[in-house]
Amino acid sequence: MQYSFIDSSRLAVLDHESVEIRNRMLDIFHLAGKGHLGSAFSLVEMLRVLFGEYLTFDQANNDRLIISQGWASLVYYYFLAQAKLIHSSDLDSFLKFDSNLGGCIESTVNGISASTGACGHGLPIGVGLAYAYKLGSIKNTVFVIVGDGELGEGSIWEALMSAARKKLDNLIVIIDYNKVQCSGDVKTITSVEPLKAKFESFGFNFYEVNGHSMFDISGTIKNMVTKKNGAPKILLSHTVIGKGIPSIENSFEAHWIGKIDQEKHSLYHINE
Repeated sequence: MQYSFIDSSRLAVLDHESVEIRNRMLDIFHLAGKGHLGSAFSLVEMLRVLFGEYLTFDQANNDRLIISQGWASLVYYYFLAQAKLIHSSDLDSFLKFDSNLGGCIESTVNGISASTGACGHGLPIGVGLAYAYKLGSIKNTVFVIVGDGELGEGSIWEALMSAARKKLDNLIVIIDYNKVQCSGDVKTITSVEPLKAKFESFGFNFYEVNGHSMFDISGTIKNMVTKKNGAPKILLSHTVIGKGIPSIENSFEAHWIGKIDQEKHSLYHINE
């Protein structure tokens, strides 16, 4: 049931690696003094799985990731640094005037396939890439992460229709379903439910997961990647915006923070 995923994502206990990643990002946000903290924190576990199990950045196995919610840029930069595609020290220049690491994702950064951040752009690009792989008989997977607030964009639904029509079973669309967008709750601003019925009516295989459970994410994506039945796939990833910082969890204030306060914006501690 959907609500079990919502409850489990809210109650999910972060392991030490997830806490350390968030601590490092929080240090970078403190240096920048501002930023889109919320979505960066909701995507940590998803990117741990994708970078750990699928994204190798070599020619032989070139699975690709596009993060359409480009304002979640810092978490992408963090994992690119871990993969040694950018220098770890570059992270400290995040949002600085002369930095390559801006507030939205730019394809000028090594390892990034598409510039995103304007809502609705990333998925159409991902659909085109997945179609190109099909035409070239390239057996790789394209992952596209879309923010739930982005589902208000018409280009998202046009891309979904195109993906189903072209039978792109090499495409996995991941919805970062933290249920909050820049100015309030998604259901209040532009309700997108019922998502399962909508996605299935478009011809997608539908999956749900606790977006903060490494075990759940890993097992579900493995099943999705191996299933080749002519249908693209949707993964509704139930997450918590600002996960790990009690003062902003589940709050639209987490989307963009104009002043990062060391005391207010601090992580909770994990019991040994």
